[in-house]
Amino acid sequence: MGAYLKIVEEQHHGEPSWLYKLGNATAIDGDTVKSVGIAWIFTDEGKWNFVPRIAGAVSLFYNAQFFLRLALPFGIFFGCRLGSTYLFQCGVGWALNGRLKLLLRIQTDASAAAGVTGPNYGQSGGYEYGTH
Repeated sequence: MGAYLKIVEEQHHGEPSWLYKLGNATAIDGDTVKSVGIAWIFTDEGKWNFVPRIAGAVSLFYNAQFFLRLALPFGIFFGCRLGSTYLFQCGVGWALNGRLKLLLRIQTDASAAAGVTGPNYGQSGGYEYGTH
């Protein structure tokens, strides 16, 4: 049986100590998280696609009008575009990296690319299918 590995993060600037400790205490090995993501209504190389697509597990969210990810041991994450500028994302459960998440956010393509603790490179913008 393989080694058990979980992500242990350093405390982020401005993060309360209790949240930092809780995050590390509830982390699990990311390899134990299994999920399926479904993207629906997006463009692919500039052409609209209205057929739902099973998304990979490279990113918690994929860019589409509607996106749903179900994960085991537990996780449900939903995202949708609010026009071509804003993204609504919410969810609860273990993310793909094994970190327990409780999120509710509205962001833009630019703020998503900037990230919280550093830039996120290679994300799709607008309605173009891809990681987000």
